[in-house]
Amino acid sequence: MSHARVALVTGGTRGIGLGIAKRLASKGFNLMITGRRSHDEAEAALTQLRDQFSDGSLKVQYCQADVA
Repeated sequence: MSHARVALVTGGTRGIGLGIAKRLASKGFNLMITGRRSHDEAEAALTQLRDQFSDGSLKVQYCQADVA
């Protein structure tokens, strides 16, 4: 049985967090991203991540949350 690797990235919709999310995605991780932005505000970054893998193999989910 194969297990998918999943990474939780806080603040992954811009800056360093987005860079980390991109790197993890390139290494085969599916992503769960949290941030304080609304889902609509985060959508551009999520689309950018999904488009990195045109074959649709990357799974990206977003949850608005403040983990402070």
